[in-house]
Amino acid sequence: DEHRETMTIIVPPLVAEFVVIAEEACFPTDLTVTENLATGDKFEWRVLDEGGTAATSNSAFPVFKIPSPGVYTVELVTTNSFTGDQKTATREVTIYDLPMASFDVRPTVVYVPDGEVNTFNFSDGATGYNWDFGEGTLSEDEEPSHVYKVEGAYDITLIALNDHGNDVVCYDTLVRKITAKQGGVT
Repeated sequence: DEHRETMTIIVPPLVAEFVVIAEEACFPTDLTVTENLATGDKFEWRVLDEGGTAATSNSAFPVFKIPSPGVYTVELVTTNSFTGDQKTATREVTIYDLPMASFDVRPTVVYVPDGEVNTFNFSDGATGYNWDFGEGTLSEDEEPSHVYKVEGAYDITLIALNDHGNDVVCYDTLVRKITAKQGGVT
């Protein structure tokens, strides 16, 4: 005895959608797929820059090592292997280069209580500066001067930063040492 019946199988529409962290970041960074909302059963990922393909993956939640600063496109092609349908989604990400902190300080030996230290800022790619003179004094000036009151060895720290907005601040740090010595009384 044979029984035949026609059944209709509804295939849900194919969706290609994902979330990648971060869409803006400072170099070096990884790009991490945190949400994969694609409905296919196969995933082909490519990270593209102006030179071509920078990275590929077939996993559901890939993590990509980004080789250099630049603008990248993360592309997902998802496939339903039952129907052969394919859908593509892309996200653009920007990886910013770091500024370079560079400065000189003169003199490197200063006499307290009123010898002055001068900074010479050679930083590149920075939009702001955070200085720490090693004893509690801070400055946001481009080339601040400072007078030490107590003898000792001090680290002068410069953080050169570039604020790209959207809470993306890239920075570089450099430290130079100076010595403050007790000056003689004339």
